[in-house]
Amino acid sequence: MKKFLAASLLIFAMCLIASCVSEDEETDETNNQSDTSADTGNVDTESQTDTGSETDTGSSDTTSDTDSSDTTDSSTDTTDTGSENPGQTTPDSCIGFSIDSKIKFYSGIYVTKITDNLLGDHSLQDQLIISFPEKIAEAGTYDLTSTSNKNYSTCTECVLVLEDVNTSGQVTREYFQTSGTLTIEEVDDSYGINGTVSATLVEVTIADEDGGYLSTPVTNGKCVEIEGGNFEGICVPNCKAEDGTDKICGDDGCGHECGEGCGTDLACSADQKECVPYECEKVTINPFERVKMTVPSYYEFQSTLTPNIGESATDLLSFQIYYGEKMNKVWDLAGTNLNNCQLCLLVAEDQGKRFYFQQKGTIDFSREPDKDSNFFNPTEGTMNNIAVQGLRLIESKIDTFDNIATPVPGGKCLEITNTVFNYTN
Repeated sequence: MKKFLAASLLIFAMCLIASCVSEDEETDETNNQSDTSADTGNVDTESQTDTGSETDTGSSDTTSDTDSSDTTDSSTDTTDTGSENPGQTTPDSCIGFSIDSKIKFYSGIYVTKITDNLLGDHSLQDQLIISFPEKIAEAGTYDLTSTSNKNYSTCTECVLVLEDVNTSGQVTREYFQTSGTLTIEEVDDSYGINGTVSATLVEVTIADEDGGYLSTPVTNGKCVEIEGGNFEGICVPNCKAEDGTDKICGDDGCGHECGEGCGTDLACSADQKECVPYECEKVTINPFERVKMTVPSYYEFQSTLTPNIGESATDLLSFQIYYGEKMNKVWDLAGTNLNNCQLCLLVAEDQGKRFYFQQKGTIDFSREPDKDSNFFNPTEGTMNNIAVQGLRLIESKIDTFDNIATPVPGGKCLEITNTVFNYTN
C-alpha cells in the first residue's frame, strides 16, 4: 500500500505546481499501500513511494531485484551479448545531463534525479540508479567496463538511467553503462555515500528474472552521457542555531527532529529554539468533487477552501482514502505522514507555493456497514455525514523523493471548521 501513496502524492505536488488540475484526467499512477499501480487523478503528491520510497523509487523491476543470487549465475555468453551491442548503430552524439547532488539509499540501491528531467517527457521524472548487487558499497574507484560490468545481469557496480518514470513504476527507456568510472569517496554507518560518476550509457532492454536480467542494447537506440556526476548521500544533522545554542525542535536537515520536539499541541518557533502555541487560520472545506479513479479501493476527493488562503490562485485540498479491511474505526491523524497515511489530507496553496499536511484530528469510520451501509459506499465512492473533529493541517515541506511531509518551523497552520464530510454522486 505504501508504494501507491508515495507516488500518488508525488503527482499531487507535480500536478499542482504545473497547474494541471483536471477533474476528468486519468493517468496510470501509483505508493498505494497495496503495491498496485494506480490512477491517482490530478491532485496527488508520490508518492510518494515505497515513490517509495520504500521505498518505491518509481523504477521498474530491473532496479529492485538486484541481489547477488539474481546476477551471479549468468553465463559468459550472456555478458558478451550485452557488451558487444549486437545490431546497434552507435549514435553520433549522446545526450549529456547532470544529476541532482542529493542521492538516496533505498533497500540496496541508490537513487537520484536527473536535472530538469532532460530526457523524454520533461513532466516525468528521469532517474539515475547506482547499485552494488553483491556487496555493501565500499570506498574506491570502479571501472564500469570491467568484464563483469559489461552487462546488467552480471554487474557488480551497476549504473542505470531510467527515462520518464511514471508513478506505476513504468519507464519509457532504460540505459546501461558502456564506459566510465564510479568513485565512492565515503560511506557512512547508514550506507550513505558521497562520490562521483562519469559514464556513457546506451538504451537497452532488460530481461525479467526468468531471463536472468540480461541487458540487450536496442538497435539504433539512444545514448546518454553523465556530464555532472557529483552526488552526496551522507547527511550531517544541523541542530545548532546561528548563535551556537542548541535547537530544541524542528527538522535537523536529515529527516529527523532536533531535541525532544514540541509534541502535538505546540508548534516549533521559526528559530527552532522554543515551543509556542499554534495560531491557525480557520478555514472551511467547500463541497467535495470526486476525482475519477480506475483502481479499486482508492478514492480521492478534491475541494477548495473558504476563505482562500493563497494570493494568486485557488487553494486545493485533496482527501485520499485507501479503503481496506478494518476501516470501521475512528482514525487518529496524529503521527501520520505521506508515506503511511490511510486517510490523507493535503492542501496546496498558490499551486504549490506552500503545502499543508494533517497534524491532528480524527475521522470517524466507526459505524457498522450493516447498520448504515451508506456512510461510505465503496462502489459509488459516496460519503454520508462522516464525522470529523479537531482537524489541523500545518505548513510542511514535501520531500517527493521520500514522500515525507516535514513541518516548517514557524510555519502557518490551518484549522478545519467542518464537523462532517459529505459527497454524493
